[in-house]
Amino acid sequence: MRNCLSFFLIMLLSIAVSTPVHSNEFSPYERLKNLHRLQDDVATGKTDALMKQASALAAFNAQLQQTDLSVFNDARNIYALITYLFSGGDPNIAANLLQKIPESQVSHYLIKGALAYAHGRRDDFLNIFTMPTLEKKNWPEALCLSIYLSLVPDQARKDPVSASERLDYIRLTAPGSLFEEAAIHRQIMISATLNDLEKIHLLVRSYVDRFSDSPYADNFWNELAYVLPTLDNRLTDISLDKLVSMTPFRIQYLTYLYIARTELINGHMERASHAARQANRLAVKLKIDNTNARFYYAASQVSTTEALKAIKMLQTIRADDLEERNRLLLGAAKFVAKSVVDYPTAKIAVAQLVEKKSNGDNNGSPWHDMEVEKSENVFVLSDSSDKSHKIVDFLEKAQKKLNAVDQLLKEEVK
Repeated sequence: MRNCLSFFLIMLLSIAVSTPVHSNEFSPYERLKNLHRLQDDVATGKTDALMKQASALAAFNAQLQQTDLSVFNDARNIYALITYLFSGGDPNIAANLLQKIPESQVSHYLIKGALAYAHGRRDDFLNIFTMPTLEKKNWPEALCLSIYLSLVPDQARKDPVSASERLDYIRLTAPGSLFEEAAIHRQIMISATLNDLEKIHLLVRSYVDRFSDSPYADNFWNELAYVLPTLDNRLTDISLDKLVSMTPFRIQYLTYLYIARTELINGHMERASHAARQANRLAVKLKIDNTNARFYYAASQVSTTEALKAIKMLQTIRADDLEERNRLLLGAAKFVAKSVVDYPTAKIAVAQLVEKKSNGDNNGSPWHDMEVEKSENVFVLSDSSDKSHKIVDFLEKAQKKLNAVDQLLKEEVK
């Protein structure tokens, strides 16, 4: 990932500046401080901060293109330039300046790593910057945190435990900042991989307390909804409800809908049923359409003893009232329900079993030869052998259809 905080920044066209910049007021160091303040304001949801951040970043880009190289006699400005790069700045602008800075003014190691990052040479960047070597450098905190965030994705694949610990450090070092928000976004996924429910609770609570008004909050809620079904074997319904209840009502509703649908496709019907009931409750509370919630609940019941009730519910739901992606799921639910109801009830329980009269063989089992009376949608079975073959054939055909539907649904989710 080229920009560790790229989804938090808006890149605008550079504004031309006609004269070189010498004033300390507009030095890269001061520009960066101002940009970070605005980014933190954006993260906490201040209404005008997003536009101010965009303007500040555009001005920073323009100023760097016109900067006199003499400003980099101050090492703070070199560090600011590199931090700007790792914070989502224009890599071409940064690389052009870094190549002109004398090696004697700053660590060649740092310049080399920054250029590898700017030019997208990920392997070189990772080889140059490692967590232990960073900890030995006396670099500005913002620079180190920016590099840490850019290293975490690769570290998480190799060692998720140490990656999570590094994100703990970032959160504790810069509470309430864009650095913390970015760290929480990354850590929620890693914590799910580690099945760390306690950490997930902590992250959700921290996000709700400090960043619920952030323009990037929806990204976090989507990430949370995505990871919850992966914790199915660790979360009881009660613990799931406790976790989801920390979020706003609208997010609770959307989260339960996502869980219900995902668990339906995964075949976890009890969890799907619970999530659908909760989504329906919230839809009523929020006074919004509950069609999807009712559908997911009915679909979760079609393979249970409540199949008849589920069919009645499904009959009240029109495909046109559902999202397009759910119409195939509606067809699958109806098929399963019909299979469950038709086979054990219409074909066995409801069917009249009539004992064939034996020709004097009264010692044989009364169930040896039987007929099933004809009725609509009922197999006509002439003897026990024929009955067995037809039942097996029915089940095999039903299973093939269900497998085909299941594969289509899983491909669609991917």
